[in-house]
Amino acid sequence: MGLETIIEIEDLYVNFYTKSGVVYALDGVNLKIGRGEALGLVGESGCGKSVTASSILRLVPSPPGKIENGKILFNMPPEVRKKKEELDERIRRLGKDDPEVARLKEELKAELSGYDIISKPDEELRKVRGKAISMIFQEPMSSLNPVFSAGYQISEAILLHERSDLASAVLDRIERQKGPQGHDHHVKKLGNDGTDLYCSGCNAKVEHDARTCPQCKGSFEGNGLSGAGGLMHNTYRRLYRRMQANPDDRLLRIMSKIPLLRRYEKPMVQEANERAINMLRLVRVPDPVNVANSYP
Repeated sequence: MGLETIIEIEDLYVNFYTKSGVVYALDGVNLKIGRGEALGLVGESGCGKSVTASSILRLVPSPPGKIENGKILFNMPPEVRKKKEELDERIRRLGKDDPEVARLKEELKAELSGYDIISKPDEELRKVRGKAISMIFQEPMSSLNPVFSAGYQISEAILLHERSDLASAVLDRIERQKGPQGHDHHVKKLGNDGTDLYCSGCNAKVEHDARTCPQCKGSFEGNGLSGAGGLMHNTYRRLYRRMQANPDDRLLRIMSKIPLLRRYEKPMVQEANERAINMLRLVRVPDPVNVANSYP
Protein backbone atom coordinates (compact mmCIF):
# COMPACT_ATOMS: atom_id res chain seq x y z
CA MET A 1 0.00 0.00 0.00
CA GLY A 2 1.44 3.38 -1.03
CA LEU A 3 1.84 6.48 1.08
CA GLU A 4 -1.19 8.66 1.66
CA THR A 5 -0.87 11.68 -0.64
CA ILE A 6 -0.75 14.92 1.35
CA ILE A 7 -0.21 17.40 -1.46
CA GLU A 8 -0.59 17.05 -5.20
CA ILE A 9 0.27 19.59 -7.90
CA GLU A 10 -1.38 19.20 -11.31
CA ASP A 11 -0.44 21.11 -14.48
CA LEU A 12 0.80 24.20 -12.64
CA TYR A 13 1.63 27.19 -14.85
CA VAL A 14 3.11 30.40 -13.39
CA ASN A 15 4.16 33.44 -15.42
CA PHE A 16 5.90 36.69 -14.48
CA TYR A 17 4.96 39.78 -16.48
CA THR A 18 7.94 42.15 -16.65
CA LYS A 19 8.87 45.20 -18.71
CA SER A 20 11.11 42.96 -20.79
CA GLY A 21 8.31 40.52 -21.54
CA VAL A 22 6.71 37.39 -20.09
CA VAL A 23 8.84 34.97 -18.07
CA TYR A 24 7.38 31.47 -18.15
CA ALA A 25 8.55 30.32 -14.71
CA LEU A 26 6.54 27.09 -14.42
CA ASP A 27 5.29 25.21 -17.45
CA GLY A 28 2.98 22.37 -16.40
CA VAL A 29 4.53 21.13 -13.14
CA ASN A 30 3.16 17.85 -11.74
CA LEU A 31 4.22 16.22 -8.46
CA LYS A 32 2.91 14.36 -5.40
CA ILE A 33 4.16 14.28 -1.81
CA GLY A 34 3.09 11.47 0.50
CA ARG A 35 2.75 11.55 4.28
CA GLY A 36 6.19 11.26 5.87
CA GLU A 37 7.94 11.68 2.53
CA ALA A 38 10.75 14.15 1.81
CA LEU A 39 10.89 15.47 -1.74
CA GLY A 40 13.83 17.43 -3.12
CA LEU A 41 13.68 19.67 -6.20
CA VAL A 42 17.06 19.88 -7.93
CA GLY A 43 17.95 22.25 -10.74
CA GLU A 44 19.97 25.25 -11.86
CA SER A 45 19.32 28.77 -10.56
CA GLY A 46 16.18 30.26 -12.03
CA CYS A 47 14.61 26.95 -13.07
CA GLY A 48 11.55 27.42 -10.81
CA LYS A 49 12.31 25.56 -7.57
CA SER A 50 11.46 28.49 -5.28
CA VAL A 51 8.47 29.49 -7.40
CA THR A 52 7.08 25.96 -7.09
CA ALA A 53 7.43 26.07 -3.29
CA SER A 54 5.99 29.60 -3.07
CA SER A 55 3.03 28.62 -5.24
CA ILE A 56 2.00 25.92 -2.75
CA LEU A 57 1.25 28.64 -0.18
CA ARG A 58 0.18 31.14 -2.87
CA LEU A 59 3.08 33.42 -1.98
CA VAL A 60 4.05 34.27 -5.56
CA PRO A 61 4.25 38.11 -5.59
CA SER A 62 1.46 39.53 -7.74
CA PRO A 63 2.29 41.61 -9.70
CA PRO A 64 4.44 40.62 -11.51
CA GLY A 65 3.70 36.92 -10.89
CA LYS A 66 0.48 35.13 -11.74
CA ILE A 67 -0.68 31.53 -11.34
CA GLU A 68 -2.20 30.98 -14.77
CA ASN A 69 -3.51 27.44 -14.46
CA GLY A 70 -3.35 24.25 -12.45
CA LYS A 71 -4.41 22.71 -9.16
CA ILE A 72 -2.65 22.42 -5.79
CA LEU A 73 -4.63 19.84 -3.83
CA PHE A 74 -3.93 19.61 -0.10
CA ASN A 75 -5.06 17.00 2.44
CA MET A 76 -7.74 15.51 0.18
CA PRO A 77 -9.66 12.59 1.76
CA PRO A 78 -9.45 9.17 0.06
CA GLU A 79 -13.12 9.19 -0.95
CA VAL A 80 -12.75 12.57 -2.71
CA ARG A 81 -9.56 11.36 -4.41
CA LYS A 82 -11.40 8.27 -5.67
CA LYS A 83 -14.23 10.43 -7.02
CA LYS A 84 -11.67 12.70 -8.72
CA GLU A 85 -9.94 9.75 -10.38
CA GLU A 86 -13.28 8.46 -11.69
CA LEU A 87 -14.20 11.86 -13.15
CA ASP A 88 -10.72 12.30 -14.66
CA GLU A 89 -11.03 8.90 -16.34
CA ARG A 90 -14.47 9.71 -17.76
CA ILE A 91 -13.21 13.04 -19.12
CA ARG A 92 -10.19 11.33 -20.68
CA ARG A 93 -12.36 8.72 -22.41
CA LEU A 94 -14.87 11.22 -23.78
CA GLY A 95 -12.30 13.57 -25.29
CA LYS A 96 -12.22 17.36 -25.16
CA ASP A 97 -14.79 17.84 -27.95
CA ASP A 98 -17.59 15.91 -26.23
CA PRO A 99 -20.34 18.26 -24.86
CA GLU A 100 -20.54 16.14 -21.68
CA VAL A 101 -16.97 17.12 -20.76
CA ALA A 102 -17.92 20.66 -19.70
CA ARG A 103 -20.47 19.34 -17.18
CA LEU A 104 -18.01 16.78 -15.80
CA LYS A 105 -15.35 19.48 -15.36
CA GLU A 106 -17.79 21.62 -13.39
CA GLU A 107 -18.65 18.63 -11.21
CA LEU A 108 -14.95 17.96 -10.65
CA LYS A 109 -14.34 21.61 -9.77
CA ALA A 110 -17.11 21.49 -7.15
CA GLU A 111 -15.65 18.29 -5.64
CA LEU A 112 -12.19 19.85 -5.30
CA SER A 113 -13.25 23.35 -4.18
CA GLY A 114 -12.46 22.74 -0.51
CA TYR A 115 -9.02 21.23 -1.17
CA ASP A 116 -7.56 23.33 -4.00
CA ILE A 117 -5.22 25.94 -2.48
CA ILE A 118 -5.35 28.06 -5.64
CA SER A 119 -9.11 28.60 -5.31
CA LYS A 120 -9.26 28.96 -1.50
CA PRO A 121 -10.46 32.33 -0.12
CA ASP A 122 -7.75 34.34 1.67
CA GLU A 123 -9.38 33.80 5.08
CA GLU A 124 -9.31 30.01 4.63
CA LEU A 125 -5.75 30.12 3.31
CA ARG A 126 -4.54 31.95 6.43
CA LYS A 127 -5.65 28.94 8.49
CA VAL A 128 -3.33 26.75 6.41
CA ARG A 129 -0.27 29.01 6.34
CA GLY A 130 2.05 28.46 9.28
CA LYS A 131 -0.13 25.73 10.79
CA ALA A 132 -0.70 22.96 8.27
CA ILE A 133 2.01 24.09 5.83
CA SER A 134 5.12 26.04 6.87
CA MET A 135 7.97 27.46 4.84
CA ILE A 136 11.58 28.32 5.71
CA PHE A 137 12.69 31.05 3.32
CA GLN A 138 16.16 30.77 1.82
CA GLU A 139 16.90 34.50 2.08
CA PRO A 140 17.52 35.78 5.66
CA MET A 141 16.21 39.23 4.68
CA SER A 142 12.88 37.59 3.76
CA SER A 143 12.60 35.58 6.98
CA LEU A 144 12.30 38.07 9.86
CA ASN A 145 11.09 41.66 10.01
CA PRO A 146 13.70 43.94 11.66
CA VAL A 147 10.93 46.16 13.09
CA PHE A 148 9.67 43.43 15.47
CA SER A 149 11.55 41.26 17.96
CA ALA A 150 12.38 37.68 17.02
CA GLY A 151 10.22 36.35 19.87
CA TYR A 152 7.25 38.42 18.75
CA GLN A 153 7.46 37.04 15.22
CA ILE A 154 7.79 33.44 16.41
CA SER A 155 4.91 33.80 18.88
CA GLU A 156 2.72 35.48 16.24
CA ALA A 157 2.07 32.14 14.52
CA ILE A 158 1.33 30.51 17.90
CA LEU A 159 -1.19 33.24 18.76
CA LEU A 160 -2.84 32.89 15.37
CA HIS A 161 -3.16 29.11 15.21
CA GLU A 162 -3.19 27.88 18.83
CA ARG A 163 -5.61 30.24 20.57
CA SER A 164 -7.73 27.45 22.02
CA ASP A 165 -4.66 25.71 23.44
CA LEU A 166 -3.32 29.00 24.84
CA ALA A 167 -6.65 29.70 26.54
CA SER A 168 -6.54 26.25 28.15
CA ALA A 169 -3.00 26.87 29.40
CA VAL A 170 -3.96 30.25 30.91
CA LEU A 171 -6.98 28.71 32.65
CA ASP A 172 -4.76 26.00 34.12
CA ARG A 173 -2.39 28.63 35.43
CA ILE A 174 -5.24 30.58 36.99
CA GLU A 175 -6.28 27.51 38.96
CA ARG A 176 -2.70 26.82 40.07
CA GLN A 177 -2.25 30.40 41.24
CA LYS A 178 -5.09 30.25 43.76
CA GLY A 179 -3.87 29.70 47.30
CA PRO A 180 -5.59 27.44 49.86
CA GLN A 181 -7.59 30.39 51.27
CA GLY A 182 -8.49 31.66 47.82
CA HIS A 183 -5.73 34.29 47.73
CA ASP A 184 -3.32 34.68 44.83
CA HIS A 185 0.34 33.80 45.15
CA HIS A 186 3.02 36.17 43.89
CA VAL A 187 2.99 35.87 40.13
CA LYS A 188 4.70 37.38 37.11
CA LYS A 189 2.64 39.86 35.16
CA LEU A 190 3.13 41.17 31.66
CA GLY A 191 4.13 44.81 31.25
CA ASN A 192 2.57 47.30 28.85
CA ASP A 193 5.32 46.65 26.30
CA GLY A 194 4.13 43.04 25.97
CA THR A 195 7.57 41.51 26.60
CA ASP A 196 8.94 42.36 30.07
CA LEU A 197 7.66 40.63 33.22
CA TYR A 198 7.03 42.22 36.63
CA CYS A 199 6.36 40.90 40.14
CA SER A 200 2.70 41.24 41.15
CA GLY A 201 3.75 42.00 44.74
CA CYS A 202 6.16 44.93 44.27
CA ASN A 203 6.15 45.66 40.51
CA ALA A 204 9.88 44.93 40.20
CA LYS A 205 11.11 43.72 36.82
CA VAL A 206 11.94 40.00 36.83
CA GLU A 207 13.50 37.51 34.43
CA HIS A 208 11.36 35.02 32.53
CA ASP A 209 12.84 32.04 34.35
CA ALA A 210 13.14 33.67 37.82
CA ARG A 211 11.76 31.68 40.77
CA THR A 212 11.95 34.54 43.29
CA CYS A 213 11.61 38.32 43.07
CA PRO A 214 15.00 40.09 43.49
CA GLN A 215 13.35 43.00 45.33
CA CYS A 216 10.65 41.65 47.66
CA LYS A 217 12.14 38.12 47.76
CA GLY A 218 8.68 36.63 47.18
CA SER A 219 8.54 33.26 45.45
CA PHE A 220 6.60 32.65 42.28
CA GLU A 221 4.10 29.82 42.06
CA GLY A 222 5.46 27.60 39.27
CA ASN A 223 5.63 29.82 36.23
CA GLY A 224 2.49 31.70 37.14
CA LEU A 225 1.38 34.92 35.51
CA SER A 226 -1.10 37.64 36.13
CA GLY A 227 -2.65 40.01 33.65
CA ALA A 228 -3.72 43.60 34.16
CA GLY A 229 -7.12 44.50 35.49
CA GLY A 230 -8.03 41.49 37.66
CA LEU A 231 -7.41 38.40 35.59
CA MET A 232 -8.96 36.21 38.27
CA HIS A 233 -12.35 37.76 37.78
CA ASN A 234 -15.00 35.31 36.57
CA THR A 235 -15.53 37.39 33.43
CA TYR A 236 -12.03 36.58 32.24
CA ARG A 237 -12.50 32.91 33.00
CA ARG A 238 -15.67 32.88 30.92
CA LEU A 239 -13.82 34.54 28.04
CA TYR A 240 -11.08 31.91 28.12
CA ARG A 241 -13.62 29.09 28.23
CA ARG A 242 -15.40 30.70 25.31
CA MET A 243 -12.13 30.80 23.39
CA GLN A 244 -11.49 27.15 24.25
CA ALA A 245 -14.78 26.21 22.61
CA ASN A 246 -14.45 28.50 19.59
CA PRO A 247 -11.22 30.46 18.93
CA ASP A 248 -12.98 32.41 16.15
CA ASP A 249 -15.88 33.54 18.36
CA ARG A 250 -17.38 36.78 17.01
CA LEU A 251 -17.54 38.50 20.43
CA LEU A 252 -13.87 37.78 21.12
CA ARG A 253 -12.89 39.08 17.70
CA ILE A 254 -14.76 42.33 18.38
CA MET A 255 -13.18 42.69 21.84
CA SER A 256 -9.70 42.18 20.38
CA LYS A 257 -10.20 45.39 18.34
CA ILE A 258 -10.83 47.52 21.47
CA PRO A 259 -7.70 48.28 23.55
CA LEU A 260 -9.51 48.48 26.91
CA LEU A 261 -11.35 45.18 26.37
CA ARG A 262 -8.50 43.13 24.96
CA ARG A 263 -6.53 43.06 28.22
CA TYR A 264 -7.53 39.43 28.63
CA GLU A 265 -5.15 38.65 25.73
CA LYS A 266 -2.01 39.71 27.66
CA PRO A 267 -1.56 36.39 29.51
CA MET A 268 -2.02 34.59 26.18
CA VAL A 269 0.70 36.77 24.66
CA GLN A 270 2.99 35.86 27.55
CA GLU A 271 2.19 32.15 27.17
CA ALA A 272 2.96 32.37 23.44
CA ASN A 273 6.22 34.24 24.18
CA GLU A 274 7.29 31.55 26.64
CA ARG A 275 6.51 28.85 24.08
CA ALA A 276 8.59 30.75 21.52
CA ILE A 277 11.50 30.88 23.98
CA ASN A 278 11.09 27.16 24.64
CA MET A 279 11.22 26.47 20.89
CA LEU A 280 14.54 28.34 20.71
CA ARG A 281 15.77 26.36 23.70
CA LEU A 282 14.81 23.06 22.04
CA VAL A 283 16.94 23.83 18.99
CA ARG A 284 19.84 24.75 21.32
CA VAL A 285 19.92 28.47 20.59
CA PRO A 286 22.28 30.06 23.17
CA ASP A 287 20.58 32.47 25.61
CA PRO A 288 17.07 32.03 24.12
CA VAL A 289 15.50 34.76 26.29
CA ASN A 290 17.81 37.48 24.96
CA VAL A 291 17.51 36.13 21.42
CA ALA A 292 13.71 36.31 21.65
CA ASN A 293 13.90 39.91 22.90
CA SER A 294 16.41 40.96 20.24
CA TYR A 295 15.68 42.51 16.85
CA PRO A 296 16.96 40.78 13.69
